[in-house]
Amino acid sequence: MKILNSSPLLILAAFITFWGAAVHAQPQAKEALVRGAGSELCSQWIEVRLAEGKSPQGETAPALASYSWVSGFLSGLNVMVLYADRKAKTVNLPNPAISNQMLDKECRDDPSVSVSIAAMMVYLHLKKDQSN
Repeated sequence: MKILNSSPLLILAAFITFWGAAVHAQPQAKEALVRGAGSELCSQWIEVRLAEGKSPQGETAPALASYSWVSGFLSGLNVMVLYADRKAKTVNLPNPAISNQMLDKECRDDPSVSVSIAAMMVYLHLKKDQSN
């Protein structure tokens, strides 16, 4: 697969694999690997997004904080890729509305995973789309 040809992406893919296994294997761990919106399940993310759509006020403070978390997490993955290989091509991140729509899709596809795992999948999809 073209998406895994460069070493930074192999590192990221390995990170996703091992992190995902650790998250699912240790649901009662005392120390969190991820804080904030990323520690929630996708099913919770979808609930917040649906409630927001029904709210006359529009986006709520918790929803806005979650969106900021997603943008920061995706940006952090870019930094991690650059740290692994300064010559690596990073992902051009979309505006928050688009990245949140992409995260919505990932979460609807598998509501049992954490938001952080779904966000990593968004990053990998962006990387694949932009490498073509």
